[in-house]
Amino acid sequence: MYKFNVIVIGAGSTGLYLSRKLAEQGLSVLLLEKKKHIGENIVCAGVVSKRAFEEYNLSSDSILLSLREMRVVSPRGASILYRHPDIFAHIVDRSIFNQKLAEGAVQAGVTLLSSNEVTKIIIENNHVQVKALENYSAALAIITTGVSYRLNKCCGLGVPSKYFKGAQTDISFNAKLLPSLLVGNKVAPGSFAWALPLPNNIARIGLITESNPRLYIQQLLKRMFNEKEIQYNTDAKIHYKPIAHGIVSPTYNEKIIAVGEAAGQVKTTTGGGIYFGFLCADIACKVIAKCFANNNFSASGLREYEQLWHKALRNEIINGYYIRKVCSRLSDERLERLFDIIRSDGIIPLVQTQGDFDWHALLLKMVMNRFSLHRFFARQQSKDVT
Repeated sequence: MYKFNVIVIGAGSTGLYLSRKLAEQGLSVLLLEKKKHIGENIVCAGVVSKRAFEEYNLSSDSILLSLREMRVVSPRGASILYRHPDIFAHIVDRSIFNQKLAEGAVQAGVTLLSSNEVTKIIIENNHVQVKALENYSAALAIITTGVSYRLNKCCGLGVPSKYFKGAQTDISFNAKLLPSLLVGNKVAPGSFAWALPLPNNIARIGLITESNPRLYIQQLLKRMFNEKEIQYNTDAKIHYKPIAHGIVSPTYNEKIIAVGEAAGQVKTTTGGGIYFGFLCADIACKVIAKCFANNNFSASGLREYEQLWHKALRNEIINGYYIRKVCSRLSDERLERLFDIIRSDGIIPLVQTQGDFDWHALLLKMVMNRFSLHRFFARQQSKDVT
């Protein structure tokens, strides 16, 4: 049996970053990934904040396009063009993004094994045993398997109470395209869609919806290509995935924790998980260092991890959850009215000065406290009650 200090299960962005940080603390780390190749078949818009690149010293090699403007399109096709004073995010190639994280992890001393699906985790008295192609043991196991929650359930960890459905394709698009978000009950009920230009006349088109993503992504593609009077490849590969929504608990047990989307550490406003995953990986590293210093990997010793990440993100996740819930009930007519308010009520300048790509709760509170929007959503809530 191969022995390590820590075994991390799942080599997505959070697992890769967390493994490197643990190895840099001097721990022996095994990272197991079920896929053959790092970064393959990832369903993600790939929009990563400028702050994340700076805070986490991320390689710029994955950047395809930098964003300083975004067009938001209403159900009837009216649009608001938002221009930020500076670059606020980058569109990345998620395959290269993860491969660069993998390089950093291996250079730090992580043992990375791909094509190694974990089938079982067994908690023993003085170690945790992980079964994959071989048997491995460690003082602690960390689940970073994204939206695959089989191991959570086996280990007594929580799972999300709600999921959204995502769909996305990178497709040839030989026409001018501004980075766009699209809303409407015929576009992406309960959420939004995106259309992002990539190099070489490629568009990344996707959406999040409460149900039937296959129907809505096909409708969106037809709409976009018909508007430009160009044909699209109906055989283009479309990828689908569930997206965790809401607070998850517990995210710890004896000798085991979950981090990243496996722990529900996802923005409830946009479904993005990279920044929150990295932030919570840092929290996990601090708690794990204490566990090794005290030789205590019990549930009580690991409880601090959940306490700290809930303290950091609970407000963001819950506020985003309720804002999304209210907005998902708006009719297309009400969404059009909301666009009119945003255009005329000084909200865009407020976003330009106070907006934060990674932290949404404060801005949402400031926007909601503006008189017209407060009254607008109060009327909507009144309709929901009656």
